[in-house]
Amino acid sequence: MRKILPENASVLSGFICAMVLCVGPLAVGDNSKPNKLCAVNAIFIEQFYKWEQAATIEARLEEELEKRGFRIVNDPAAAEAILTGTVSAQYTLDGDERDLPKAIYTVELKNAGGERIWKAGVKFVRKRTFAEDDEHAARKLADKLAGARKKAARCAGVK
Repeated sequence: MRKILPENASVLSGFICAMVLCVGPLAVGDNSKPNKLCAVNAIFIEQFYKWEQAATIEARLEEELEKRGFRIVNDPAAAEAILTGTVSAQYTLDGDERDLPKAIYTVELKNAGGERIWKAGVKFVRKRTFAEDDEHAARKLADKLAGARKKAARCAGVK
């Protein structure tokens, strides 16, 4: 059976494609506020875990962010932004050997007024140790934040 389309079907499909191309990126966004993110240099990292022995993610993030040009401060009052985060894991109980455990790291960057100016996360198959998970996540998250700041600076006209 042959489907018969109206004469203006090609015009309509062209219009729909143009709408997707023009509106799509605006709807998705990048979870950052460009003119605020590009000004961030000094960051205070809040403790992710509630016990001291497991605080390796903060140390790894500090190292990785400093490599990318951020300054980490020990006092939240001296910071231009505060980085907070959570760490969780995903385990499948009724799966098979392909359902590997996953580590999930989510972070937010807030300005001094508490307004979120950036948010990101990473999810990956767990490594052999928690320290390896933290190291991998810190690299990925630092890359994302540095990339978002660079993009924000371009949008704001800052070099």
